[in-house]
Amino acid sequence: MASSRTVAMKTRHNDSEMVRQFRIHGRVVEPIKDFLKDEVRALGRELGLPAQLLERYPFPGPGLSI
Repeated sequence: MASSRTVAMKTRHNDSEMVRQFRIHGRVVEPIKDFLKDEVRALGRELGLPAQLLERYPFPGPGLSI
């Protein structure tokens, strides 16, 4: 389980004014928003995504969506 500090960091890095506006209007779908990066990488491997994408730094990084 992630600490509250980690959750706060995830929120800060994954949020922007544009995303907040999209969320308000129901235009953002975030089924894996609570996953940590190692969990997202594992899911990406299961989906067959290329290592070049999964191992990039920063990961997932601002603006990267799957």
